[in-house]
Amino acid sequence: MENTKLVGHQNPHQKIQLHVAIKKENNELKEEISKLRKQLWQKNNLLSQREAEGGRARHKSADASSHSHNKENNHLGPHNVIV
Repeated sequence: MENTKLVGHQNPHQKIQLHVAIKKENNELKEEISKLRKQLWQKNNLLSQREAEGGRARHKSADASSHSHNKENNHLGPHNVIV
């Protein structure tokens, strides 16, 4: 009797139809979750790749700027004293 109150229908056919509708919705939600998890995984991978590429680009940029800095300061000795 408590289940009847929870389902809201006393007609067995209506209970079955409601149960089928709930199962269908549940399956659709599971598919959507799966799709969203796949998208999240793909975007996280892409982000990781871009961060790694950015790190290499920053490293190259830092190397380039340190080389140009050294060229500008060729006249400085080992202790930043003009020789």
